[in-house]
Amino acid sequence: MSLVDTSEIEDFHSIIAKAGYLKDDFELLDKERPLPPAPAGSLFFLTGTVVVKRRSTGVERSYPTGGTSWLVVFEKDPGVGAFGQVAE
Repeated sequence: MSLVDTSEIEDFHSIIAKAGYLKDDFELLDKERPLPPAPAGSLFFLTGTVVVKRRSTGVERSYPTGGTSWLVVFEKDPGVGAFGQVAE
């Protein structure tokens, strides 16, 4: 099961485009954390880490999932150059 749904991927591509990057220059990897056994009938949230990698620079950043949207944190990173300069 993926930690990143279709709407998050669309939002991710939109954030990248607004920052001036090419979407094909980035890749997403999600790493699910193992959950401890839960009692039957209890609710739980999938947690893990989304790793965003810029292919042209090799820069990788990790964002936790399962609480605040990882996209909120990610959106701040491209604007401040966390992934390197935008190609001209």
